[in-house]
Amino acid sequence: MQYRFVIVNDVIEVVRWFTNFTFNRIRYLKMLDQKEPLASFENLRVEFDTKDGKVVAVEDISFDIKPKQTVCLVGESGSGKSVSSLSMMRLVEFGGGSLAGGKLIFNRGDKGKVDVAVSNQSQMRKIRGNEIGMIFQEPMTALNPVFTVERQLTEGLIVHKGFSKSQAKKRALELMTMAKIPEPERRLKQFPHELSGGMRQRVVIAIALACQPRLLIADEPTTALDVTSSRDTCFNKPAEGRNRYGSDVYYA
Repeated sequence: MQYRFVIVNDVIEVVRWFTNFTFNRIRYLKMLDQKEPLASFENLRVEFDTKDGKVVAVEDISFDIKPKQTVCLVGESGSGKSVSSLSMMRLVEFGGGSLAGGKLIFNRGDKGKVDVAVSNQSQMRKIRGNEIGMIFQEPMTALNPVFTVERQLTEGLIVHKGFSKSQAKKRALELMTMAKIPEPERRLKQFPHELSGGMRQRVVIAIALACQPRLLIADEPTTALDVTSSRDTCFNKPAEGRNRYGSDVYYA
């Protein structure tokens, strides 16, 4: 009898928990619906010109990224995840691709909304790396081999935020420490080839977070990291960026 009473109480607790969870989830989703999307992919189509004709890499993809939201785009290799990410940054064109259709709406806050797909390069230079940050999949190709880590970490801060060289260096040291890079002062003076793959990946993360972007795109950010580093650096740091700076995260 006592055993049966305990089971009934447990069932009641489970039902109560599930009811509260469902109610809170519905309230959260309604709250998201009331907010304007930070970024919207609307019927995006991306093509590449090849010797055999046009190849469609992404066709008719649509989704929204709402404020305070983390969105994950999942798919098999070659399905177009990275191409979609590079399209929002308008970097796909530098790799031979073209935006053949659709819209890429980005909410710049007080500056209003802009369709990135038709923005000129002058406007994109103000957005790219400043309002939209990106953690690239391959750090060795993302980093410039002829510039030091310090030069690459401070450039965006000087150009976009108006920092002096000393202010930018101080901020760079903070970012290196946040990314858990040992001996940050010495690492700043080094070139990418002098760092391990994991350190290069951490530098790429630090660069992406440097200007406190409204939107952070992470394209397979764990590629060059071991399991522990992946957990501590790639998943926590973008989340930390969202909590501290208000950046929303889009994983590809």
